[in-house]
Amino acid sequence: MLEAADAGAVAITGSHAALFRGQSDNVIGPDLTGVFFSDASVGKDNAGILRLADLDKRGIPAGTASAASAAIGDSQDIFENGILSYVNASATRLGARPGINGQGVRGTN
Repeated sequence: MLEAADAGAVAITGSHAALFRGQSDNVIGPDLTGVFFSDASVGKDNAGILRLADLDKRGIPAGTASAASAAIGDSQDIFENGILSYVNASATRLGARPGINGQGVRGTN
């Protein structure tokens, strides 16, 4: 649902960070400042977080909130209560790391 006008925004989605059939796609079309997902408990073969590396190739900081900290499918809960579980290298360079919430305070997983 992202559009070209969303370029430069930070997107928070309640969805997982899986790739459709494990292949790169254009679901995240615009160049965002950052994007955050649910880890959806990661899943088999890390399927729920594969998009993080794909976005890293584009230089887009991305991360996932632990499904134990915020409801899967609820972007508002992820925004308010999510604790990062995985981040890509682009996000790490900006100071993101697993265990922090949106306010930069260490949380618990």
